[in-house]
Amino acid sequence: MSIEGKTLARLRETAREEVEVYIVRTNQIVGVSTFGLALGCVGLKLPAPYAILGLLFTVLLWSKGAMDYRPYIAALRRAGDPKATWWAILWRSRIAFIGSLFLGLVALGFVGT
Repeated sequence: MSIEGKTLARLRETAREEVEVYIVRTNQIVGVSTFGLALGCVGLKLPAPYAILGLLFTVLLWSKGAMDYRPYIAALRRAGDPKATWWAILWRSRIAFIGSLFLGLVALGFVGT
């Protein structure tokens, strides 16, 4: 393997590691936070307004994290890595997605007291 090939392989490995850190961090922080916020809001008299505030905050937090890791994801997509597709990332971030979905359902009034 040439020097360029070895360098590209190292860069891909670094990008894979960074994306994995992003997914684990997203699941741990966003997923657990949104689920806890949703459970906390359900017990209130007016859960929807507080859930909307929590959802807005969560969207800001999640989008900031996504912007920080976008170059790594883009590099893996250009390399054809199947774990870098939107569906693969969404599936691996399912804890965060389910927590956010639950908080969204509370915000929309589908789940409440």
